[in-house]
Amino acid sequence: MLRDADLPPHDRRRSALRGLLGGAMLALAAVTALPPAPAWAGEGGGGQKSEDPEVLRKIKMNPMLLPGKDRFSYVRLQVMLVVRMSKHLNEEVDTVTNLKPRINGELTEALTVDHVSRRSLSTADVQALKGRIMEVANEAVGKPLVDEVLIVSLLVG
Repeated sequence: MLRDADLPPHDRRRSALRGLLGGAMLALAAVTALPPAPAWAGEGGGGQKSEDPEVLRKIKMNPMLLPGKDRFSYVRLQVMLVVRMSKHLNEEVDTVTNLKPRINGELTEALTVDHVSRRSLSTADVQALKGRIMEVANEAVGKPLVDEVLIVSLLVG
């Protein structure tokens, strides 16, 4: 049997690559063997809804990609909707949560690039954007359930 020092250089590289490839395959097998993480794992754990109304009423929306003014430009907007406080908070939060895809689609259609495509937005521009998002979200739900809009991230690229 030949040792690595006795092998030609290209064979040494090949054996090193085999070792790396074997390690990568072992790591991949270990990762795929793990059960998938539950959907609630990243949101406080335990699988139970929070009892705190301030936590319960905030609904995080999926990021929206809007086309920009230029050819390859875009705007990435992520918001959090705050449901109004009421006696039926759980039902209203469930209603808004169930309608998230519809709200996201309506917002994508309603928000034009002119609202958010400038590189410098004033406070009035941000407040107008938040008002427009709240208006469209309430129209999509059919009732005025959204009380406030929090902008999580706004990237113009």
